Amino acid sequence: MPYLLDTVTLSAFRRPDKAGPNLIRWQAAQRGTIGCVSVVTLNELRYGMRKVEERDPVFAAHLATWYSQIVSHPDQFRILSVDRAIAELAADFRADHNTPFEDSLIAATAKVHKLTLATRNTADFEGCGIDILNPWEFDS
Repeated sequence: MPYLLDTVTLSAFRRPDKAGPNLIRWQAAQRGTIGCVSVVTLNELRYGMRKVEERDPVFAAHLATWYSQIVSHPDQFRILSVDRAIAELAADFRADHNTPFEDSLIAATAKVHKLTLATRNTADFEGCGIDILNPWEFDS
């Protein structure tokens, strides 16, 4: 089953020692499956990387390398753009459920592409009518 990886989920993969055993088991169970990532997640990751550049350039360089690995491996991550259908549905989520801007775009991407959103922050997406899985609660 294809998943859309929320920013928090993709970020946790960078630090498996801090991710928790359930998330690691879930990730292992996904071997051979291409994870989908919204361009909104790329925006959030790059923004975080840029914000840390001045105070910790070494860490920022590490994040830049990690980011490059994500965007340069289409065999592991399928990057999904925001199109008109996603933008319009995201606006509906914002108007109907007060979903924050970035989360509404991520939720709409999952809905339009018929993907399950893998996130720890399930409450952020309530009411959007999308399939959600919390990998931190994975038990198998």
